[in-house]
Amino acid sequence: MIKISDNENGIIFLKKDVFTSIAFISLQEENGIQLDKGTFKKAVTCKIEDEKVHISIDLKIRYGQNVQKTCKSVQNRVSKSIQDMTNVNCNHVDVNVIGFNFNAQ
Repeated sequence: MIKISDNENGIIFLKKDVFTSIAFISLQEENGIQLDKGTFKKAVTCKIEDEKVHISIDLKIRYGQNVQKTCKSVQNRVSKSIQDMTNVNCNHVDVNVIGFNFNAQ
């Protein structure tokens, strides 16, 4: 958990599931990617170490798309969404391209 604020009324913490959900929802708006739907693992994971957020994303990219531009776009979108919604800077957004989607339009 990350402590967001501490005032006379109490303390506000955010669990890592909040950051995972924000990243997952923001990726739904990204064109040309497909999140990995593995049986025993999640496509989006979050770790919090030393009050820093680390997001890891496993995805497939539509065949023919520029991999570097797509990954940079995913990183920017996730980082910006987390910053906008929680006012917490995302330290790392790791994008793992696990394959290509040949069936996408």
